[in-house]
Amino acid sequence: MTGDIYKVNHGRNCFTDDEWQIFLNYKVIVVAGFYEETRLKEMKFGDYFCLNHGNINGGQGFQLIGRIVDVDAVKCPVKNGWWQRSYEPVIKPKLGKEFYTGASKKKWTPSGLGGHGEGTIFQVPKNEESDFEKIILIPHFGITLSQLF
Repeated sequence: MTGDIYKVNHGRNCFTDDEWQIFLNYKVIVVAGFYEETRLKEMKFGDYFCLNHGNINGGQGFQLIGRIVDVDAVKCPVKNGWWQRSYEPVIKPKLGKEFYTGASKKKWTPSGLGGHGEGTIFQVPKNEESDFEKIILIPHFGITLSQLF
């Protein structure tokens, strides 16, 4: 396997519906804040992420698995003070609109706990990638890690 895997959670109250649609259409993930910006800049070309948009009523749940296709974060032209990365979509959830309802509250799950931005972007530790496969990839996207990479 090559590349790292991240969770990126766009909260349902962070963007207007129009902004959300712009970001999806232009295939960019967008974050604000020191910790989120730092993590966004740590992502490398070729890294994968699971994009989630709010994991409760009013949100859209899992959106896609994407792969970073630029070399660095840039300032977002749509939202002042925000940063963005470009991606290519890899796969959408197998059932369309899906929410994470699992019991695991790891920082990389959509309902993961954390502070200092860990709820927005969090890398899946290498020793937990098999858990990511069992909890996220197989049930929600119908693929394995070997199929992803």
